[in-house]
Amino acid sequence: MMKSKKTVGIICEYNPFHGGHKYQIDEIKRMGFDRVVCIMSGNTVQRGEFAIIDKYLRAEMAVKGGADLVLELPYPYSASSAEFFALAGVRILDDVGVDAICFGSECGEISELEKIAKTCDSEKFNEIYKALVSSGMGTASAYFEAYKKLTGEEMTSGANDLLGVAYIRALNKENSKIEPIAIKRKGSDYRSGSIENMTEYPSATMLRNYIYENGLSEKLSDNIPKETFEILMRENAPVKMSNVETAIVTCLRLLHTSKLENIADIGGGLGEKILSAAHEVTTYNELVSSVVCKNYPEARVRRAIFNILFGVDFEDLKAYPAFTTVLGFSNLGREWLSELRKKEKKIAIITKPADSESLGGSAVRQIYLDRRVDALFTLATPKKNNSGEYIKRHPFVK
Repeated sequence: MMKSKKTVGIICEYNPFHGGHKYQIDEIKRMGFDRVVCIMSGNTVQRGEFAIIDKYLRAEMAVKGGADLVLELPYPYSASSAEFFALAGVRILDDVGVDAICFGSECGEISELEKIAKTCDSEKFNEIYKALVSSGMGTASAYFEAYKKLTGEEMTSGANDLLGVAYIRALNKENSKIEPIAIKRKGSDYRSGSIENMTEYPSATMLRNYIYENGLSEKLSDNIPKETFEILMRENAPVKMSNVETAIVTCLRLLHTSKLENIADIGGGLGEKILSAAHEVTTYNELVSSVVCKNYPEARVRRAIFNILFGVDFEDLKAYPAFTTVLGFSNLGREWLSELRKKEKKIAIITKPADSESLGGSAVRQIYLDRRVDALFTLATPKKNNSGEYIKRHPFVK
């Protein structure tokens, strides 16, 4: 009888894939896991923007960096808060049947993150949190303050730790048997500035900022895997929100406030503020900066703009993913895909995007949102393609 292979999942963005991501995959394999499946954001990312390069190219980076299978975390989950981002990712991992989920962590202690998750899942925490939000406090601030009021301690503010807590809460919610594994994060904090003095593991934020400001210089090639640099150069990255800022501002100017009904995450007047600001600005960055304030952090504003543009409501975020698209795989990943196709699953695995059209049911709404996102994304890319570009794409195969 063939030995069963141990499989670990990573929920990721790879925006772009860098040395820290390669280190994580290498560590996973050193732990004895045979296969690595990545549930990777599509063309939109959690901070409410388009990815720096498209999903198939980022999947190519991941497979060349050691991943065996890359499946898409589709919109709107990919550009939502940690709760919905983590829950959708965990649901896909649960459905494909991984043994563990691995994530980077500033503290590197699963027991600490599990303690925080247990507190945040308590009724008392929820009561305090809701009361703080009702009093006018922003959702992010209320989250930290509720924890402090309940425990007398400061919650970790590490971005990876907070996502780790969200993954553990999602596992608990789904009664999942997947084991959470934290790998202590190496390299710079995502909020750190320049890569000029960095020789190892600069953050994805640092890399993006450098690319936006300096382009694809040789300095960058010293700080990321060779394959990542070659793909970025080959495709003339980056994708820029500024390439579609006129379209975004125009769409918002033409919307009436009555169209905001049921749109997700725009409460407390945020939606009206965005539409009003669109009449006063001409660029995307001006739009975002004119709305950002203490109660509306930048990432939330960016996500809210997307929600308004594409018509996302809370039911879309709560819905179980109907399907995931294969973005790339290795030979080992190909074998695993063959195994998966023989098993009954809640979430369909699509290799050809056009095949999603035959699914029906809840997939219809997910397809509609995917197509809207990709139609705008294709105008933001350096090459600018027609709106149906992603219906014809194929997975990267190593």
